Amino acid sequence: MSIRNILSGLTPPALTGFYRRARGDFRSPWEGVYKNYRDVPASGSGYSADAVLAAMAEHTRKLKEALASGSGSSGEYSGDNLLLPFLAAAVSAGGPVRILDFGGGMGEGYLRLKAALTVPVDYHVVELERTCAEGRSLFRDAGDIFFHEALPQGLENVDIVHINSALQYIEDYAGLLGRLAACAPRYILLVRFSAVEIPTFAALQKNLEGTKLPYWFFNSREIIQLLAGKDYRLVYKEPAAKSYPQDDIPAEYRLPGGRMSNLLFSRAASRGI
Repeated sequence: MSIRNILSGLTPPALTGFYRRARGDFRSPWEGVYKNYRDVPASGSGYSADAVLAAMAEHTRKLKEALASGSGSSGEYSGDNLLLPFLAAAVSAGGPVRILDFGGGMGEGYLRLKAALTVPVDYHVVELERTCAEGRSLFRDAGDIFFHEALPQGLENVDIVHINSALQYIEDYAGLLGRLAACAPRYILLVRFSAVEIPTFAALQKNLEGTKLPYWFFNSREIIQLLAGKDYRLVYKEPAAKSYPQDDIPAEYRLPGGRMSNLLFSRAASRGI
């Protein structure tokens, strides 16, 4: 399946913050409750907009420069951003680590990983065509990060599938998780995952300038059971660091404490690091 179809409307969390700061808008990012993803009254070009791509490229370049010089903010080295480096270090056993980063933008996760990890990496980002092109340009001198417009075929010995605040933009999220599980990674790490305690529903994300996007809120048990059927077991769960206002969503539909979740799943044959 084409990544263009899979990632339609995807907007990285970094850009959400970019536009919110630009607008001075710190109200609820979402509104409404919809049973189906396609019922959400979306508008605009979302992630494919020129302004979004330009902002993302600028953000990634600045992050690359800051991490290379050691001047990055403390937030780049703590909390949710350290989950992938910690996991990669734990599974490496001193050897190279292969990571498949779905919806990984232009390489933010790679940059943080390289800043923290002392072992070699083999990093594969799955993204839209123009995002991949920008990423390849940013990392043209790096030999350990690769950009793909579709899920790479025949990629073996994947240690970690990493999805940071991206699954909620995928209409057929169950199908995608099935395809990712078919890569047989040792671990699946969902960071900033919009988990709720009621049946899965969609809402309208409205805090991006000129764009409104459909956005899934997932019932945790549904995702846990779905991955259990693919032989993956939940081994770690914690609330993500940031708390979001949710004034425009009914109270019973809100994220617990306004926080997303970080979930780690282990393949049955890989239990125990």
